[in-house]
Amino acid sequence: MAFWPLGLMDLSLLLKKIYLIAIAMTISLVGCGQSTPTPDPDPLIVNLRELLDMRDQNEVAMDSKYKGELVEMHGIVEEIHDGELKILPLDSDFLQMSGAVCKFEKANPVMIERLQTIVKGDVGIIRGTIKDVDDFMFTEIEMDPSLLVLEPSN
Repeated sequence: MAFWPLGLMDLSLLLKKIYLIAIAMTISLVGCGQSTPTPDPDPLIVNLRELLDMRDQNEVAMDSKYKGELVEMHGIVEEIHDGELKILPLDSDFLQMSGAVCKFEKANPVMIERLQTIVKGDVGIIRGTIKDVDDFMFTEIEMDPSLLVLEPSN
């Protein structure tokens, strides 16, 4: 009986040490909330005209292949608004209405600076994630978030 209280104290001390070691390991594994940033994936280089044609021919095929994908495309700047930019295919005529609507955060200083350098009719390179396609009267590929890029991807 004389050894029972001593054994209980040793067990309590051992459990405290294990608990402290577990906390230290957790902190070291988590890294105090800092992690190595993952690089942005390379976008798929696509042709806006081909996407629109594919959508006209087979809505299911286009949606399953490209919805949710990060893409990059060239287009003629048609409209510039707060929070969005519309581009048309490069081979468009003056009657072209189908294109891509590229949405971005209004407070994004990089986009604001880049948008100040372009005008309607310029050729722009857009990189973004295809979120949806609206084909009510004409087809608009919605990209959100998106970015006007100055250098094309390789």
